[in-house]
Amino acid sequence: MLGRFASYASDLPLRSLAALVAAGLFAAAALPAAAQTTAQATAQVTILEPLSLVNTADMNFGRISNVSAGGTVVMAPTASPGCTTTGGLIHSSVCQPAVFQGFGTPGRNVRLRKSSGNTITLTGPGSTTMTITGVNLGTAPDLTYLSGNPNSSGFVRYRNDAASGVFSFRVGGTLNVNAGQAAGVYTGTFSVELNYD
Repeated sequence: MLGRFASYASDLPLRSLAALVAAGLFAAAALPAAAQTTAQATAQVTILEPLSLVNTADMNFGRISNVSAGGTVVMAPTASPGCTTTGGLIHSSVCQPAVFQGFGTPGRNVRLRKSSGNTITLTGPGSTTMTITGVNLGTAPDLTYLSGNPNSSGFVRYRNDAASGVFSFRVGGTLNVNAGQAAGVYTGTFSVELNYD
């Protein structure tokens, strides 16, 4: 079979061979040439001033469903947070405590206060509300508790144990979901005050 094919090809007139070669070149020319494209990204940095405090992540309870009976979502202020629910609520998506970062002198004391107290009000569709109660601070491993009542709205004293002087702490709490809570996005603000000794 190979010999027959080879002898058939060699019997083609020169014009037919030229047409085959031209068709092959046309097909090669129809292939796309190498393309060049560009994309953009954003670069960002925050320079901390000495004795400063910045918010690096917002508190986010994720998505809640099955709210017919209401219940709670408890979020611990830890580096690997988890949300636990009551009342048959179903939690999905993220569970992110608020994160703050400060820059002070290693070994010096700082005083923290939840300026909003232990309750944060969130407002949603049609001015419906939910509250976050039991607002608490997670200071490990950068800050060591020294004195004061962490459950009050007063100042609590900590020692900055971060070798670089840059320390972080987290804020969590308990989201109180009312029975039949209206669907939608709920937001609110709160503040933390920091004094350097």
